[in-house]
Amino acid sequence: MKKIIITIICIILGIILLIFSNNIKSFLNNDTILEEKNDSSYFFADELFSMIYVEIKGDVKRTGVYKVSNNFTLIKLIELAGLTNTSDINNINLAQKLEDGQSYYVPSKVTITSTITISNPTLINSTEYFNQTSISEVELRICINTASLKELMQLPGIGEVRGQKIIDYIKSYGKITSYDILKTILLGIKNADFETIKQKTYL
Repeated sequence: MKKIIITIICIILGIILLIFSNNIKSFLNNDTILEEKNDSSYFFADELFSMIYVEIKGDVKRTGVYKVSNNFTLIKLIELAGLTNTSDINNINLAQKLEDGQSYYVPSKVTITSTITISNPTLINSTEYFNQTSISEVELRICINTASLKELMQLPGIGEVRGQKIIDYIKSYGKITSYDILKTILLGIKNADFETIKQKTYL
């Protein structure tokens, strides 16, 4: 009798172990499938929103290297870097898509030129040359085509009336392409004043 009871108990335990084993296998299989799905989703998201590195230089508030989405355009990068009061984006393709590893430059409406005085020309090929130079003049040049009325009025011979004539011409006919055209607009301006204007501006 005892042998029969023991045999029945063993059979029951065997069935329980078999069911338990099958449940564990089913659970592991489901977990693997879930993990594969998660990995696939992650891979898709990574491809869709992959990041790139680009550099921006020039007349912006925050130059440097930026990590941005691969679907960024130049206008978005410039917004991150921030424009200054003198940034000139008129001739830039703001809609161009950014490329990984590329550098982008924002020019300025104001250019800086300098005259270097060499106190000892014999040192020009020497490292001491840089210690023997000094900046004798720094000249700020104004862009006629993008200058404000206030900036134009800083130039000799140009008051509010002449300055507004320049702005009205550009609005009606586009950029001034030569100083001959500018002189026609500034009818009656003194030659000396006009020559000074040419030295202090660019088109």
